[in-house]
Amino acid sequence: MEKLLYIEINAFCMAISFLMFIKVFSHEKLEDRKVLNIVFIMMMSFFGSDIVWKIFNGTKYRTIVYLCCSLYFATSGVFAYTWLVYSEIFLNTKFFQKKIRYFITFIPALILIFLSFSDKIIYVLDENNCYQRGDFYFLQPLITFGYMILASIRNLSFSRNKSYTVRIKARSVSKFAIYPIAFGLAQVFLKGIPLIAIGATLSIMSIFIEIQNQKITKDYLTNLNNRFDLLNFLDYQTSTHKHKNSNQILYALYLDIDDFKMINDTYGHTVGDKVLCIVADALKEVEHEKKVYAARVGGDEFVIICRYDDEVKVKEFVEYVKDKIAMMATEKEYDLKVSIGYSKFEDAMDIAKFLECADKKLYKEKSKLIKKK
Repeated sequence: MEKLLYIEINAFCMAISFLMFIKVFSHEKLEDRKVLNIVFIMMMSFFGSDIVWKIFNGTKYRTIVYLCCSLYFATSGVFAYTWLVYSEIFLNTKFFQKKIRYFITFIPALILIFLSFSDKIIYVLDENNCYQRGDFYFLQPLITFGYMILASIRNLSFSRNKSYTVRIKARSVSKFAIYPIAFGLAQVFLKGIPLIAIGATLSIMSIFIEIQNQKITKDYLTNLNNRFDLLNFLDYQTSTHKHKNSNQILYALYLDIDDFKMINDTYGHTVGDKVLCIVADALKEVEHEKKVYAARVGGDEFVIICRYDDEVKVKEFVEYVKDKIAMMATEKEYDLKVSIGYSKFEDAMDIAKFLECADKKLYKEKSKLIKKK
């Protein structure tokens, strides 16, 4: 009964991991997703070797038991190392810009791999071909948990980053190590249940859910709120109850990037994408500081939803947004500026009309800019 439960838990965790892997694999062109795919492969290898080991442990098939034990310990170190790499790439840090650091940080996992293929160090196979913990078993949790703790410490250090986006991403991935460490420590003292498999699955599920949530409500490139989320937000904000119970007026700011086509044509689409992300990061800072709402609605067009007492404060806010974006631009080749139009929400106005009015004001601003040139 205990054997069957052990296999069922591992098989269940492996099935969940496989389903998530298939979903993430469709985005393998993204660098962080490529590494995440390796994390999933290591996890599934980890679970699979544990299942086969449990089936053959104590049987005459010593070679199978040996290979499964070796693979189990070897993949645990690679899994933890790959997670460290993923978290650094996910946060777009400069840690792995020097290729030598990949090798240096991999050394503990490499040591664990070599030790895993001996049945007398980390684990021992007795005369009945049964697995027993070896004298140096402690090295496996020390190395695997060490990677995870290091990743969490690095992530927490970035949770104080100047960029609001980086802070949010860092806080989300810093929680990854909680479940494997908690369940892994429990498994050190409680044998017979694959608790580490449960912990690893819960952690990877939390990351997967975060990715899926971003795809539903976040813009793919900039990670800013998308058009779908904007319409839902406005639907709530313009409802009769919400609108009439607010002492402030609802405004929509429609903005786009000046000379964006020129930037794309002159410097390439990679730079164009970078410019979009700079604007998005600036708007996330504005969201955080001014308690407003920002979204990317397509191309180089963005929308900010805010509430103010009068139009004077809105005009001040418009200048604040322009200054914030200009401050975020560090490239010297071009000036990063935006044009902004705004509209005031009025009773009986639908959402489409509300945004359309702001869009028309924007193009009036653009027309003035063209005439000046």
